Amino acid sequence: MVDSLRSTTQSGQRYRVLLVEDNAILSELTAEILQDLNCQVSIVNNGKSAVEAASKDHWDIILMDIIMPGINGIEATRLIKKQIGLEQLPIVGITGADDVLPHCLDAGMVEVLIKPVGEVELEHCLKRWCKY
Repeated sequence: MVDSLRSTTQSGQRYRVLLVEDNAILSELTAEILQDLNCQVSIVNNGKSAVEAASKDHWDIILMDIIMPGINGIEATRLIKKQIGLEQLPIVGITGADDVLPHCLDAGMVEVLIKPVGEVELEHCLKRWCKY
């Protein structure tokens, strides 16, 4: 599966992924999978940092944990989507709670993945939302 995603990127280009996850173990595991899928990954561990990072750099996609202390993933998504130029940025929710889907979509997320998220799911998600 890894080779098929790599072949979709232009020569040397990599998907730039902002991973927002407050669980250190899950963030490391997910980052490793994304790196195997030829992504350049930056990790933040809370919603406030996600909003700041979204406005400071260019991202192809944001993978957003939903349940976090402080600003949760739904509110962070709303704040990001209000920023000029970020309205079309794909934000994918990642959660262990399957009852939050309507709230995530209302906030502007394009889809929600249920934890644990594996390589195949992430690869398909990147193909759907990252444009090269």
